[in-house]
Amino acid sequence: MKRLVSAILIVVFFLILGYLLLIYATGKRLTREGNLVGIGIIQVDVTPDNSEIYLNNELKDQGDTNLENLKPGKYSIKVAKDSYSPWQKEIEVVEGKITPLKIKLFPSNPSLTAATFNGVFSPKLSPDGRKIAFGIQVEGKKGIWVLDLRDRQFFFNTNTLRQVVADTTAISFSNSTLSWSQDSNSVLVQSKNNTTSEPISFLIDQSKLNTSPENVTSRIDELNKSWSDQVIKINSEKLKNLGKEAQALAADYKELLFAKDDSAVIVVKNDGSAVVFDTKPNPVPGVKPVTTQLPVAEKYFWFQDGTKHIVAVDKDTISLMDTDGTNKASVFTADFDPDAIFSWPDGTRLILALNLNSRSNPLPNLYTIDLR
Repeated sequence: MKRLVSAILIVVFFLILGYLLLIYATGKRLTREGNLVGIGIIQVDVTPDNSEIYLNNELKDQGDTNLENLKPGKYSIKVAKDSYSPWQKEIEVVEGKITPLKIKLFPSNPSLTAATFNGVFSPKLSPDGRKIAFGIQVEGKKGIWVLDLRDRQFFFNTNTLRQVVADTTAISFSNSTLSWSQDSNSVLVQSKNNTTSEPISFLIDQSKLNTSPENVTSRIDELNKSWSDQVIKINSEKLKNLGKEAQALAADYKELLFAKDDSAVIVVKNDGSAVVFDTKPNPVPGVKPVTTQLPVAEKYFWFQDGTKHIVAVDKDTISLMDTDGTNKASVFTADFDPDAIFSWPDGTRLILALNLNSRSNPLPNLYTIDLR
């Protein structure tokens, strides 16, 4: 009889334990009053390390952390660190769900490093975002050069900067209009013959020094149309993959800018306004796409850091912000070329054309802004 009672008690114990574990796993907790309430978790992944995490203005932890046992509702999350612009947003906690936040703070006074020293003319970023072509007009270096934007610091590798064509008596390549092929393998150079002043165009292989560049003057219109059609086709396919809502938003676009993983697009309208359509505003599965109107700026592009930040260029200021337009942080203010600002491929830096000594050279140089 005692054995039977003991067996029954053991079974009851494990049934109760299993029930409690099931309740715990479904996101419910027992209060001191004995009531079962649903809870959620905010999972914070933050860069840089040791950033302070605040929940409703109360300091909770430093660095990556889980904010647990939160009742469903809206909470104010703030992340801060000395010398960095703070981040703050209202986050809704859902019962039984983990809400992941991947947050990156940007330095308020980032360091500036020179990437070129001889002046650059008309720098152009390749479609793959990994190379910049430009002209150099200094004696002994005149021509077109390509800078590889490699993940490691460029000044540790002498192969990152190479000349692809040199000026001749007839052609000043260094003073030309440049454009890239869609595959980022060729540079189209549109210039003038110094003798006749007639337009002349060449197709340059970006991987080597072109001693006899291909003259494509006779088919320049055909080539430009072909490249333009390629861009339209690629953009159309990407929009189709994003769905009908994205296609409708892009009905009157001036420019389409797709995120690195093609999960979001910035649609710059003909009136200069811009909206973001984001199919993955949150890593939680099942979250609906979000459309956001961006703050007014002269130029937008994606910061390729894996967190879908947007760079906004307005007058003499460069800012970064979240995909939904919030947490806009100014990272650089100066008199720079707004058409020559690019993201470093590994998401650690921006690179821009800036002239800090116009008496030495009327052309700007390329500088990197370290945002780690």
